[in-house]
Amino acid sequence: MVSAGLPGYRSARMNFALKVIVLVAAGIALVMLGVGMLLPTRWQVATTQVIAAPPASVLARLQDMASWPQWSTFRAELGPNTRLLAEGTAGTVDQKLIWSGAGGQATLAMTRCDQNGIDYQFTMRSTGESGVTRLGHGSVQVTAHRDGSEVVWRDDHDLDSVALRWFAWFGALQEAVRRIQQTSLEGLRQNLMAAAGATAPRK
Repeated sequence: MVSAGLPGYRSARMNFALKVIVLVAAGIALVMLGVGMLLPTRWQVATTQVIAAPPASVLARLQDMASWPQWSTFRAELGPNTRLLAEGTAGTVDQKLIWSGAGGQATLAMTRCDQNGIDYQFTMRSTGESGVTRLGHGSVQVTAHRDGSEVVWRDDHDLDSVALRWFAWFGALQEAVRRIQQTSLEGLRQNLMAAAGATAPRK
């Protein structure tokens, strides 16, 4: 009688264990959902650098997107054969940098271009999808400084889902964006210094 009842007993224990696992998983999911709803719905990263060049020279580079590949580390990797195309006229808001590859198409489009700096929007359309995803928005402000120009680069991103809020909570994406800002501003500084050296009169 005892041996005959063992299979049923084991089955009952397994069913109980499965129910516990399901309940625990559901509880964790509810906690993550609840906490996720309380997490910030937007993040912003900013980097400031002083560049020894007049604001007009800094703005001339920033407002010419065709020159960005020469100094900026802003890139979109869409496969091994990613291509880059620059469109529009320098100093206007019709400028775009368009990356195309096996993974789709990414576009960096200028949305503001004035005496204070620029705004831009970064979007992505994945291969096989008709919709465009807004990945982020950025701005670069330029003001006069006693040593040249103070340049403030900001990027922000709206977190429309709980999953994105949790992902942003770890901070890896923000740090990657911060590195792009820092290396791009340093590239801009070196580019301007090289141009100043090339145009300086020989003694």
